[in-house]
Formats: sequence, C-alpha cells, structure tokens
Amino acid sequence: MVFLIALSAAFSQVYAADIPEESNESEVTSEAAKRQLEIEAEFQENKELREESIKYFLNEGKRLAEKGEYDLAVEVIEQVFVLDPLNEEASREIDLIKERYIKDAMESYERAEKVLSKEIEEETTVYLESAKTLIQNRHWADAKVLLRKVLALDPNQKEAKKLLNTCEKSGAQKKTK
Repeated sequence: MVFLIALSAAFSQVYAADIPEESNESEVTSEAAKRQLEIEAEFQENKELREESIKYFLNEGKRLAEKGEYDLAVEVIEQVFVLDPLNEEASREIDLIKERYIKDAMESYERAEKVLSKEIEEETTVYLESAKTLIQNRHWADAKVLLRKVLALDPNQKEAKKLLNTCEKSGAQKKTK
C-alpha cells in the first residue's frame, strides 16, 4: 500500500516536473512515458529487494529461535514490520517463538523443581539420620538443630516433628534433674 502511494506520488511528480513549459505534445508524452518506465523499474527493484529482505529476516529469526535465542529471534523478525507492517507470516512466526519460549521455560522449571526436590529429600534424609544418631547418644541440643533444619526444608516431615518433640521433652527433663 505504501509503495502504491509512493508510486502514485512519483507519477504525479513525473507529470508535474518533467513536462517542459514550451514543447510539443509528442515530446512531452515520450519523456513522461520514459520516466514512467524508469519509475516502474525502480519500484520493481525495490519490491524485489524488500521481498528478499523479508525472507532474510524471517529465515534468520527462525534460525536464532532454533538455537534458543528467542529474544534476538523476535527482534530480527520484527524488522519485517518495517518493510511490511501487516506481514502475517512474521506475526505467526513471532507467536510460535513466544509459545516455544514459554514451553522451554516451563520444561526448565519442571526439571529444576525435580532436581531441587530430590536434593531436599536427600538432605532431609541425611539430617534426619544424623539427628537419630545424636538422640541415641543423648546429644539433644545438636539433634534439635538438625531436626529444625529438616523441618525448614520440609515442614510436613512427621518423623522430624516427633523426634523434635522427644528431644525437647528429654532435654527439659535433663535440665530439671
């Protein structure tokens, strides 16, 4: 649309600027036709260059998205809108990239959550076993420290709650004796 307006304006300029004031009609028609052909050739060249540029930006954006460089991919594809503000392919590709980004982010989050859960479980087990050993050796204060760490990692850990209660009662009895 913009190119059509520009072409129309260019044609208007040809007819307004290229017509000598005193010349015969056939000269004017010939010059105008020649200028019109030049403008049409330039327009076609610009159209081809624009289409090549759009194709380049789309392909480069897709390549970057495949590498996981989503932000940069969107920036590159957005350059298409400078050349063609209503380009549907660019809009679709940006939507796909954003969907892929969200999907990858969710998968990364889920993987991290699994790793963290496993680490918490392993750490909780180590603290709990160490606390049991300390309780057997009547090291109530040290056992309570480890049991509180277990409960900080997993507030619903029933065994740690029970053992902490035991430590507090046993530690309190020791102080009263």
